[in-house]
Amino acid sequence: MDKTFLPFVAARLVIVGQKTTFHLSDNEVIVEAPRKLMEQLVALCNGKRPVDQIIGLLKNRWDEKSLLSLVDDLHRKNVLIDGSAASEVVWELVESPIGFPLSLSEEDKMRLVKKAKQRQKEGTGGKEYQTSPCLHGSLLKNRRSIRKFAGDVPLQSIVNMLWSAYGEVENGRRTVPSAGALYPLQLHVALLRQTGQLAPAVYRVYLSSPDSVGFELVSMDLNRFARSFIDPMMMEGAHGVVVISGSFQVTAEKYGSRSILFVILEAGHAAQNINISAVEHCIATVEVGGFNERLLAEAINLPKRYHPLITTIFGLENKSAKGKSSNTKIEVQWQMPSKQYRPPFAIASARLSEKRSWSHGRDTSPRLAYIKAIAEAKEWTACGNVPNNLIQAAFTDLENAIDPRSVIKFHPAQYRLKRFPFRPFDEKAEYAWTEGYDEMTGARVYILADHVYFPYFPKTPYYCYANSSGVAAYPGRKKAVETGTLELVERDSFMIAYLTQCRFPTVREQTLPESVRKRMRELRKNGFRVWVKDHTLDLAPVISIIAQSEKFTYTPCASCASFDVEYAVDHALMEVEAMVLARLQNGPPETIKPHEVIWPIDHGKLYGQKRYFRKADFLIRCHRTVAFREVGKGAAQSWDELLGRFSMKGWRLFTVPLHLSEEHGGNGDLHIIRSIVPGMVPMTFGFRQEPAGMKRIYAVGKELGKKKLSYRELTKFPHPFA
Repeated sequence: MDKTFLPFVAARLVIVGQKTTFHLSDNEVIVEAPRKLMEQLVALCNGKRPVDQIIGLLKNRWDEKSLLSLVDDLHRKNVLIDGSAASEVVWELVESPIGFPLSLSEEDKMRLVKKAKQRQKEGTGGKEYQTSPCLHGSLLKNRRSIRKFAGDVPLQSIVNMLWSAYGEVENGRRTVPSAGALYPLQLHVALLRQTGQLAPAVYRVYLSSPDSVGFELVSMDLNRFARSFIDPMMMEGAHGVVVISGSFQVTAEKYGSRSILFVILEAGHAAQNINISAVEHCIATVEVGGFNERLLAEAINLPKRYHPLITTIFGLENKSAKGKSSNTKIEVQWQMPSKQYRPPFAIASARLSEKRSWSHGRDTSPRLAYIKAIAEAKEWTACGNVPNNLIQAAFTDLENAIDPRSVIKFHPAQYRLKRFPFRPFDEKAEYAWTEGYDEMTGARVYILADHVYFPYFPKTPYYCYANSSGVAAYPGRKKAVETGTLELVERDSFMIAYLTQCRFPTVREQTLPESVRKRMRELRKNGFRVWVKDHTLDLAPVISIIAQSEKFTYTPCASCASFDVEYAVDHALMEVEAMVLARLQNGPPETIKPHEVIWPIDHGKLYGQKRYFRKADFLIRCHRTVAFREVGKGAAQSWDELLGRFSMKGWRLFTVPLHLSEEHGGNGDLHIIRSIVPGMVPMTFGFRQEPAGMKRIYAVGKELGKKKLSYRELTKFPHPFA
């Protein structure tokens, strides 16, 4: 331990008798020593005295060798840190905003604002004086936080605004006061639009000569920059974002631990200059503190020992958005990465009602992740919006009714199970039906409501439960139908692989794109092995990703069908990465038994338990391997070819348009379509609810396994697909 070491206590402590407990962020350190000694030592370790001075003040009463040993031990256990770096440690406590916001209702927030206004009105009984008109006063009066942006800001206005923040005036003097004239700040600007000759990118702002502003290109990856914010959509329509960063170390060389105050004060001066200059140039601004410091520092390539302190979003005010509000309250949350694991994409979650579970969107672009999350939330909500014009009729009384047993069929033995919730289909019983369409002929058909809508309490006992498989929401109807149908293909392959336990080849890792291999390496660093499986059958290319961790006793998996195999790998891997991140952040799930599995989330919980997480290991085991370029070669390579394969099998593609109620804002510009292909093996969730009566399971199982399968040989344990 260096003699210049300035001991500073970096932990909360409790002294009870002869025992002192230091509470660190991740553990506790207990010291058995005389209370008087610990009180004196803690009082002296304030980050201002070198260690030899502290020992000198205490050695008259306490043994010097024991004192040195105690101080050294506390230093090694991070209870005592160097006072010159105290600011860095203190800042670590607030570097991520995730743990700070309280769950306040809108009423609570309004109450706090009202209370603040009342507090400011409290007079002291002294004499008041009126201000006189002045230019600066006018600018201050017009300063407001604006959150709706649109339009371009001229380059010259941005230059003037940045110079006002921290520009040089003359002889090194800048536009803000700085403790000791040390100027520990750095400025960066993310330009989200083309600005003069400057392309959309992140730039370091250098202010090295009077009355001038320079721009040094740092990164073209604006998506990475946006992902460092808790709510990236705050930048929607904005022209750019200014980031003010500071180094506590620079100021600490003169002011020690006091630097944390001085640097933040200086950053505040610079930020206020931006706000005032913005008013002068008719630029709208809003300061944002909701960012992940580590991610933002990496996105702007910030030097070590510098920390992002303040960000200011700027642009032209979108005045047309004033007063506009939707009757639909869409809840949106963003999942931030953890310190140890940072997937290279944004994860947005959305829901239209507290009664619905969260829907998720993932993309390298936060904006697209947001759009996907909302689209999926609308899919889910639309599935539960049962129209009031369902047709009540018997199958034999309806013309063009689709036989429900062709869509999903259970094995007769399943109806004898104690907890089985369904009843065999009765052709003469009255069921609820909804209108659909034959995509091949355009003919109108009738489809059992059980296939289309989430449980809706029909008069007749359920034949089956619907889930969201095959439902897609897109602005274009054709894209919605294609996406929903490919999801059916993906899940048909997975269910056959799981139920039959047939072996499917593993894609050799060295043949995968480097970007995928890099992500797999990151998963391994966090304790997860990863397998890429080729689950392609006779329809379209299908990729499944399976990850597993012995340490966390967890096996997540995901699949994707696409004519673009690289997209399929990327999409499935994103889903798995998101599940891994959730597990690392939230810890193990609540325990659940197999017979308690009902919802998709329950399947994930089951495979997050030590007792069950290896139950689907047969999906991994296979000696056969395949190169990435060979995946899906024998399958359809286009939408038209896939429809042709359906026709060859005698299958038809049916669709049902789904609609959101006005309460949930309606469909807007989205086509929400459920696709149904009788003959394919549907995805089911719940205990012993596998579609074990589907002929395709046994036909494909025989073809792949080279032997005839019986119902008894099918997997009965709930699958890991969540």
